[in-house]
Amino acid sequence: MATPALKEVWPLELSQHVPLPTGITGYDISSLQFPAKEHLPGNVRLEVFDALSGAMPTSLVHAFDVVHLRALVLAVKSGDPEPGGFLQWDEIDVGAYRSQSSDAAVPAKASEQLIGYFLQYMRHLTLDSDHLPTHLTPQGFEIIEWTKLQDHDATYKLETDDHLMVLEDQLPNIAVFMAEKAGRPCAEARQDLERLFRAVARETERGVDLRMDCTGRASPNNPSMKDDVASIRTAIAQTVEQDEKDVVLVLHSAGAFLGCMAIEGLSIKERSRQGKQGGGNAMFCVTPTGLLFNDLPPASASYWVTELQCQPSSGWDDVVDYVGWKNVPSVYLICEKDAVLPPEMQKQMADRAGSEIGTCDAGHCCMIGQPQRVVEIVEKAATETG
Repeated sequence: MATPALKEVWPLELSQHVPLPTGITGYDISSLQFPAKEHLPGNVRLEVFDALSGAMPTSLVHAFDVVHLRALVLAVKSGDPEPGGFLQWDEIDVGAYRSQSSDAAVPAKASEQLIGYFLQYMRHLTLDSDHLPTHLTPQGFEIIEWTKLQDHDATYKLETDDHLMVLEDQLPNIAVFMAEKAGRPCAEARQDLERLFRAVARETERGVDLRMDCTGRASPNNPSMKDDVASIRTAIAQTVEQDEKDVVLVLHSAGAFLGCMAIEGLSIKERSRQGKQGGGNAMFCVTPTGLLFNDLPPASASYWVTELQCQPSSGWDDVVDYVGWKNVPSVYLICEKDAVLPPEMQKQMADRAGSEIGTCDAGHCCMIGQPQRVVEIVEKAATETG
């Protein structure tokens, strides 16, 4: 069994729960934190290995029955890993990254900006934690279980320090990415990011938390719809306000009304009145509710059921105080096999929003059942509104 050393705690604790002669080997990029060999259990060995250093040593190929990985998604390359054993993989949920101040008088501007840069960098990579299942399945792996662990408000402050370490560690990579994107010297981008990071650190000292909120945590202590709106807005605002680019929102199910709220003040129409460039110029909404996989083959439906997460039972009674379709052109894709909302009802909602209408004979999750049709409609909407 191979594990990350994780300051050597995890292999040591694991050794108390597995029978001898099961061998446990922990790997870390440095041996500075390794305890003396004579203090290790007889079935634990600690070694130095850097997954980013190059090719995997041949001595490690097919050497373990179970491999535990943690925070290694950035080291995965196309074609990795190969099946032949069991993987237990713990990874950060990058897509839910955001900042929040516990004090209204303390702004989180620097934190929002740096997280925005980090998310841009992560999105340009070919793999993130949410794509691990779709990456591993073609390699021959069977996804036995896929879960997201519940977070707690009381731990946000503790986790902020961990998030700061991740951001600081990725500053060189983000600098290279941002410099290439802007056509500027990498050294300048690195200096700007380091100054920004110091500002983020000062914000966290004054009460700003770096967190990974998302719908899918269990009640109580779950995020509300307003938290989801804030997360969506953070992602949009980076592209609109910092890069001054146009945005096409592709919204599904409850994401349709959350996205409509998140775009307040960021539409092209509203930003043009302020003499600013960039903004939301189209919204693409698919059916807002319904049963999910009735149009899929049984095996495929069973797989996607395992991908579902829990939905908070509270925090969804807030008032929708802004609807983006009043200021942004929209396209509504009617799903004719939706198991709950009849196509006639979907059409009524599309007509009320003044949306252009497209159709498909998929169920609720048309992006799974008929992805090419969704791409076709989105590209058409983006071209016509661009």
